[in-house]
Amino acid sequence: MGALSRGGFFFVSGKGQLFLLEKGTQQEAQIVYGGEVVAFACREDERIMALAFPPSSGQDRCVVRLYTFADNELGDALGEVMTARVTQLLWAGLRHLVMCGPAGCSIYLCESGKLKFFVSDPATIALFQGNRLGLLHGPTQIVQYWNLDKNRMVDSVNLSLQDRRLITVVGVGYFALALYNDGSVQAFYVTKSSVKKIGQFDQLFPIAQAGVEKGGASSLLLACSLSSRKVLVGLRGGDTIHKLEYKNEKVLVDSAQEKLASPHVLLAISLNGRRCLALNRETNKYHALLMNFSAPKLPAAEESVAIKSSVNCEKAEKRATLGVEPVDKRPVVASAVGINSAPPDFSGGAGSKRLTPNHGTEGGGTPQWGITNGATLALVGVSLAALFVLVRRIISF
Repeated sequence: MGALSRGGFFFVSGKGQLFLLEKGTQQEAQIVYGGEVVAFACREDERIMALAFPPSSGQDRCVVRLYTFADNELGDALGEVMTARVTQLLWAGLRHLVMCGPAGCSIYLCESGKLKFFVSDPATIALFQGNRLGLLHGPTQIVQYWNLDKNRMVDSVNLSLQDRRLITVVGVGYFALALYNDGSVQAFYVTKSSVKKIGQFDQLFPIAQAGVEKGGASSLLLACSLSSRKVLVGLRGGDTIHKLEYKNEKVLVDSAQEKLASPHVLLAISLNGRRCLALNRETNKYHALLMNFSAPKLPAAEESVAIKSSVNCEKAEKRATLGVEPVDKRPVVASAVGINSAPPDFSGGAGSKRLTPNHGTEGGGTPQWGITNGATLALVGVSLAALFVLVRRIISF
């Protein structure tokens, strides 16, 4: 299975025919090559297509042939070679074509459409990252990275896990992803100077439910690099695509998942990670589906906030049911002094600062009480003054 930069998908049918489902068309997939093929690879510039054909009856060797490719169609046949049985074809840049099978990998130079033998290796699976070719050696479960321009090994990494059998490895962008027989996935970050393990996801895929491709397990694990920190990974024949994010150069997290609607199963992922090729197992038809990853997986902190919010909502609903208004804890006025978000205590306890009139105490503090007592004192004063004047006049006579 494969994808084009323009959005189309290549796939091999159950009968071995090569099909192309173009982007933006409602028509069914069209046949690109009507004969049986066991592997194919489109060069990065999408101008040359390599096809591997099954061996003739009673023979162990097969033919790999190059074709021109333009306008989504095969053109003239170019060079071809006879080689051992092939289960994987891979372009390592524009000049090198890698052919892998049970007997090992053979690397050919492509010059003017002709193939010239370059080197062979006992590896069984190949991956290409940046300008380096990775070759997996099954017995040791070690991937060796080679600089083909200098024809020398530049790095290596051991993929073995205790009590688990390595099935395949795929490389996209800076990510190398290894799949094991229990569905676990181990991830590595590959740069020009180092290869380091960044994560492991135990039993990420239900691998027992996915069928292994007739040509081998090399394309069983599907991946698409979204950036230097994000990668999509899915299992061919599965129904779930995972978005993995390498955060702060410390941890790789499974941040979101896209689950295909039943009865669709995954066959390929587009180069931009927005679409996927899926097979409807009921109708046996192929469809291009859009992906949006609308159900992100919340980190622990966000899950805690979500749970607290849910609890608060439930409490508010209970208050409404009992006829009690929910308390609004939003600050109304902000100041330079820290505001206690807790509501004030109106219970009248020792900590209460609420002022209340005291009508049971003399000299209480109400305005009406002051006015009444003032008028009374004024009247008494006037009466005493009049009495004093009257007494002085009586004495004078």
